[in-house]
Amino acid sequence: DDVEFFDTQDVCFSCDCSKEGMEQALSTLPTSDLEEMIKEDHGCEITCHFCNTHYQFTEEELQSIIDRRK
Repeated sequence: DDVEFFDTQDVCFSCDCSKEGMEQALSTLPTSDLEEMIKEDHGCEITCHFCNTHYQFTEEELQSIIDRRK
């Protein structure tokens, strides 16, 4: 009874994740971890825990992350 609303605002669900952002996250991993993903899994998949979008990275994309360090 003692709550008063002054204004309302529409709310929407939005996530700003991207493959580029996930690639940036992968670039923080040690080279040995990336090499292991290439050797054992032949790539990787990252899932955004906010919006549940799946991002696939091939062996070549992982190798590119490693190569940029050199």
